[in-house]
Amino acid sequence: MQELGDFRNFLFSERFTRVKISLPNIINSILKVHVVIDLQRMLFNVAN
Repeated sequence: MQELGDFRNFLFSERFTRVKISLPNIINSILKVHVVIDLQRMLFNVAN
């Protein structure tokens, strides 16, 4: 049961909270990069 307690402490720890907060930002950044690449590819295909 000690591991469960450690895990619970980790869930409520400051580091995990920071990760939870930054995760959406990281996902958004990745999505934006993908969208930009797709747009550039589309424009390139239209230009050719």
